[in-house]
Amino acid sequence: MRGEIMACFILSTYEDESFAKLQTLRQGRSQFVDVYASDFYMLSSRVVLSESEAQRVSRFRLGLTKRIQDEMILFFPQSLSEIVEMARRVEAKLKPSGNPSFTVPVSYSDPDTDFYSANSWGQTSKDC
Repeated sequence: MRGEIMACFILSTYEDESFAKLQTLRQGRSQFVDVYASDFYMLSSRVVLSESEAQRVSRFRLGLTKRIQDEMILFFPQSLSEIVEMARRVEAKLKPSGNPSFTVPVSYSDPDTDFYSANSWGQTSKDC
């Protein structure tokens, strides 16, 4: 019944276009996992696929950013909901915090202990 209704009201290329979008769907660098997951779910619902759950998980994983894929390399989720939740956790872990882990050291030189090499090597200004 659903197929008959879709055939009447939806363009014949609709499923082909949706499948092509699903095939090329990737998480953008500035795109959150939630946005990528909702796009993935939406396109998956528009296309009739006879994929197993493992294949859907693999398709989702390959669309994630390289950093998230690298962090999840040792995890083997069994369902799409598991991999989405793992990707959210990894994204939160990789998200930069308010305090940077590396700060540039501020150099300070005391004018009394500056070294001058004009008179003799290693002589300090307070010795003059």
